[in-house]
Amino acid sequence: MYPFPYGFVLNTNAADGDNVDCFVLTKTVLLTGQIVECEPMGLMEQMEDGDEDHKILALLPGEESQFDESIRVKLIEFVSHVFDHMPGKQIIAGEFHGREAALNYLQKRS
Repeated sequence: MYPFPYGFVLNTNAADGDNVDCFVLTKTVLLTGQIVECEPMGLMEQMEDGDEDHKILALLPGEESQFDESIRVKLIEFVSHVFDHMPGKQIIAGEFHGREAALNYLQKRS
């Protein structure tokens, strides 16, 4: 189970060839396949099997950032173990950056 709604940013290209992945830091229930407008608020560096796979951290419009140490730990714990069932799969969580880094990353990936 994902700790927050998880999806991707439309019209972007991540280093792995997919759209840029995104966690929406909200308690609002979002439906599978639902397209929502979000505001980038941060960037979580991540490496998957030695390749860049960074995640955007976003908020729904009008919601305030609740990012704190407990959310950081929850995200690191999740990405560190989400593929435990796949032998040899390696995920490494890196640094967390603010809104400006997220916007710069998305600009490079658009």
